[in-house]
Amino acid sequence: MIPHDAPVTALKGIGPRSAEELRSLGILTVEDILRFYPRSYDRPEAVTDIRSAPQEVPVAVRAALETEPANRGFGRQAVTIFRISDGTGTLSVTFFHMPYLKNTLHKGDERVFRGVIQQGKYGLHMDHPKMLRPEEYDRLTGRIWPLYPTLDVVSQKKMRAAVSQALTDSVPFEELLPESLTAGFMSGSEALYAIHFPADEAQLLRAREKLAFEEFLLFILRIRLLRSRLLQENPWPMP
Repeated sequence: MIPHDAPVTALKGIGPRSAEELRSLGILTVEDILRFYPRSYDRPEAVTDIRSAPQEVPVAVRAALETEPANRGFGRQAVTIFRISDGTGTLSVTFFHMPYLKNTLHKGDERVFRGVIQQGKYGLHMDHPKMLRPEEYDRLTGRIWPLYPTLDVVSQKKMRAAVSQALTDSVPFEELLPESLTAGFMSGSEALYAIHFPADEAQLLRAREKLAFEEFLLFILRIRLLRSRLLQENPWPMP
């Protein structure tokens, strides 16, 4: 088992370059990774058809390319446009700064497009959606996925893999507080796993409650310890 104070390079797949990226986020050790909590969570929507999909809210539609992708503009400033259809309706899809899609996507290719459908002058359209193969999106649905404050320095996929490995391969945390104070809460290790990869909303809430209680109580104890030390140094403080 990997100790908590081990450098992040102790985890598989994290070399010098990845370690430097994590360092820029203040992550130096395995424990730093475990305590790098998600800023929010992603809950992939169930796939719907184009005809039934609401507008102006995030949706996921499974459709095939009805036209070949076409680039407008040049280089990385190019805008890639094509139409998709699922048999119930069609809409145009626009990607920005991704000209290579013209060579990687072709008419008839099926994908899941996740984004916001809007009504435009020339019909329905979706701008720069997330695009995945159907089997990839199927693996995402029905789960809650952590979104980390990585500032685009580290991809979400890489961060999730590092956290998952740290949770699996590192030494389990010992309970910081006595059982008399934590009765009714999940264990520290359970809360740490659930805050990153909750099975459902109820488990996520319980994990937040445990970690918030633990951190608040430790904060109060630190304040009392500091006050006690100050009184020992100066037993007759000014009023």
